[in-house]
Amino acid sequence: MIPSRFPLSGLLVLLFSAGLAFSGEPFEGSFDILVNGTDRAQITLKGKKAKVAPPESVAATNGYPLIDFENMKMRLVSTKDKTWFELPLAMLEARTKSNPPKIEETGKAESLLGLSAKEYLVSDSVSGTKIRIWASSDRSVGINFLLGFQRQGEHGLVLARAARILLAERGLMPLKASASDKSGRDVFKWEVTALHPAVVAASTFEVPEGYKRVSMVAGSAQEKK
Repeated sequence: MIPSRFPLSGLLVLLFSAGLAFSGEPFEGSFDILVNGTDRAQITLKGKKAKVAPPESVAATNGYPLIDFENMKMRLVSTKDKTWFELPLAMLEARTKSNPPKIEETGKAESLLGLSAKEYLVSDSVSGTKIRIWASSDRSVGINFLLGFQRQGEHGLVLARAARILLAERGLMPLKASASDKSGRDVFKWEVTALHPAVVAASTFEVPEGYKRVSMVAGSAQEKK
């Protein structure tokens, strides 16, 4: 359990996966994400490391995650009390590998953020969820940055599973998606709104000097001896 002093968004606190294929040019830099038209966040990438600036709507965040998706670990850094603790990501990753949804290319294509993107229709026979995902082969990322959406319910889990297939098996970068439930009701929207290619310093993904490591005990953080 994540303690209350780390109230990071359920959409973006656990976003990453490992071992993905590369098709287009590997991306280094940062990109902006918009969820449901209100939540904004920025993800910075270099090699197999990432840093997430949480959504603006999470006023009490007081911290950020640093992700090492080669070793499937995440460090949550608290800027409020200058501490950090580590969490494994293997369980979330494992859930995306079961019950894969059906994915079909619709034949539609358009330019998004200067990249050529195609539309894919994702269908899950169990939940009735349908998702339209636009993805590009012009850029590649070594992470499933939609992994954490599974915490939002069945439609989020379907999206995370579909993203793993598009990223790992087809080498595509998802750029936007919209989902509806079995009744046809829209349940969420998500999109990358800007790409910022840049050379990122390795120190971006390090815990700041002077921060103390703590361990998780019964839902609270305690200093690690």
